[in-house]
Amino acid sequence: MSHKNATRTAPINFDCAILSQVTLFQVLLIVLYTLTTLLAVVGNLIVIGVLLLRPRATRREGQLNRFLLNLAAADLLLAIFCVPFTFTTAMLGHWIFKSVTIYCPLYTHTHEDGKLVTMFLIRLKELQHLVKGMYT
Repeated sequence: MSHKNATRTAPINFDCAILSQVTLFQVLLIVLYTLTTLLAVVGNLIVIGVLLLRPRATRREGQLNRFLLNLAAADLLLAIFCVPFTFTTAMLGHWIFKSVTIYCPLYTHTHEDGKLVTMFLIRLKELQHLVKGMYT
């Protein structure tokens, strides 16, 4: 059997021009953003899992657990939805998501306001128990 008539495929030429334009600063950004995102997602998932799978806590611990659960969920959502947009902007030097311009700033403010409201409600509940205990 002869292989003279067998067709040869052309070797694949990868365009290395893109790789040659990547700077050390961009590599550092890629590594840092990737590590930050992975640690935020995995860490907050662990916190959420521990808090949800724990046996019933006392009333005081329950309030703290709700706060920690809310905080972990908010940070998880931030890591999933805002960090990729921030990373893209840091890598390219400008905002490329023109159609969702309001999305990330709106989410960031909602995230911060949610934490503040949660802390306020926990303090209000503690104050309510304190005042109730004084008059009974």
